[in-house]
Amino acid sequence: MPESARKLFFNHLCQTVLMLCSILPHTALAEQSSYLSQSMLIEVQNQYGEQSMGRLRSWQEMIANSTSAADIEKLRLANEFINRNQLAPSQDYQDNSNYRATPLEFLILGSGDSEDFAIAKYITLREMGVEASKLRLTYSQSIEDDSYQMILAYYQSPDKEPLLLDNIENQIRPASANKDIRLLYSFRSKDILLIHSAKKMDLEMQSSPSKEVSRQWHKFVSKMQSVHY
Repeated sequence: MPESARKLFFNHLCQTVLMLCSILPHTALAEQSSYLSQSMLIEVQNQYGEQSMGRLRSWQEMIANSTSAADIEKLRLANEFINRNQLAPSQDYQDNSNYRATPLEFLILGSGDSEDFAIAKYITLREMGVEASKLRLTYSQSIEDDSYQMILAYYQSPDKEPLLLDNIENQIRPASANKDIRLLYSFRSKDILLIHSAKKMDLEMQSSPSKEVSRQWHKFVSKMQSVHY
């Protein structure tokens, strides 16, 4: 990847994760009885229709009914639920638009790009009680056409090969079984990681390619710590 494209890629990555850490407070959804209140659902129905309201209600019920389930079942539920929505082409990394839909906006619209899908899965699983240390948003590149997409990776433990939650297929597979994509970068709450091997998941701390990215990344870390995501 050329240096100029790499810088744009990092800036896009930081802008995406900065949005992620600010879209929900750290308290669990179950503790926020007014978060998806009946009045809010009715307002969504009036403005966007029955289907949009139904998606939000189903999302809320799925989370409430699965907090005691095993992680693998939570992964299946979240992946299948989010994948029911329409996947739109990801924005070009050279696009100056930094907008990213929140999970609620994504569910209301029923459509989003790969970043919207992966972030919605991340937040859904966090609300279900899956530990943040087990989840990483990961940028990948298609081997067939070189296109980029974000997917969610789940690590049962740091030394285990991650499971990947694809945005099209509902089947959850280990990273080494996904032959059609190349994993590039993943992030957790403290750093960006460069992926050397999908099978071994060799990870390397990635230095910031620009002062602006460094500034945004430190801001991201601060926000992630403040909201406990």
